[in-house]
Amino acid sequence: MRLAIAARNETGRSYFRAVQKKQKDVLPAGVFPPVEEELSFSSYESLLNAEADAIMVCAPPEDQSRMIRLALEAGHNVLAPWPVAADASEALSFMETAEAKGLKLMPCNVERYYGNVRDVKQHIEQGTIGQIGMVEMNRTELSTSALQLLLLDVDTLFYWLGDAVQAYGYRRTSDDHSDGAADLAALTLSLECGALACICAYRGGKESQGRAYELSGSGGNICFDSRNAISCVVHDGQAGPCAFGPLPYLPRDASRDPYALLLRDVARSLSDVDMAKVRAHTARMFELAHSVEIYS
Repeated sequence: MRLAIAARNETGRSYFRAVQKKQKDVLPAGVFPPVEEELSFSSYESLLNAEADAIMVCAPPEDQSRMIRLALEAGHNVLAPWPVAADASEALSFMETAEAKGLKLMPCNVERYYGNVRDVKQHIEQGTIGQIGMVEMNRTELSTSALQLLLLDVDTLFYWLGDAVQAYGYRRTSDDHSDGAADLAALTLSLECGALACICAYRGGKESQGRAYELSGSGGNICFDSRNAISCVVHDGQAGPCAFGPLPYLPRDASRDPYALLLRDVARSLSDVDMAKVRAHTARMFELAHSVEIYS
């Protein structure tokens, strides 16, 4: 797959660095804004003329929708970070446009390829801690909306354990950052597998940035906190409190780089992607995330 990348933020630059690792499945076809002379394009419109099998669009929210629309209109398959758009109607509109044109629009959740997330998936499949009964997921960031963070964690949860049968939640927003929660969203889900999951996402606030989760099973716990570990820890009993330390170094070779792993899988499956299934999954994610009731 020859991939052109609109790297308008750090996520886009991470994808470009992954492509530069010269994977056999993914070759660079161009980048904007300019990074290096050989592959750089002076504008996004000129990047749309690149000879590429797909375009990865990574841009700030105020630009991303326009750029995805232009790429589809130009006849390109499009990859974009999950959740693609700020609301369900726009995301589904993009997917319907892609289907009508015989194109693919792939929402990409690179977090599914993080080492700790893949470790959890493996432990669940191996039954390391028995039957999962409870999942808690929490994260705090400074620039991403709580609802978008919630969507990412719901997608990861479903990757681990499957769909939900019920969902309850709330969202509270405030312009007063002194209260410690400028944007908070919480969702409780009853899963088809029998587990109960509680997800909380914050934008702003006084908590240090990071994400943490704990899965409790009949035979122990799986814990992770990005502020003191790069992988999950399995306990044969109740986990003790976490001690936050400096963020450790994370290797970026192609065999571990989540961006490289995601692009490899996309390259191998792009032609076989069922857009109807992608559209249904996207609609389901937004349906759950928007079940939260807003309090001001």
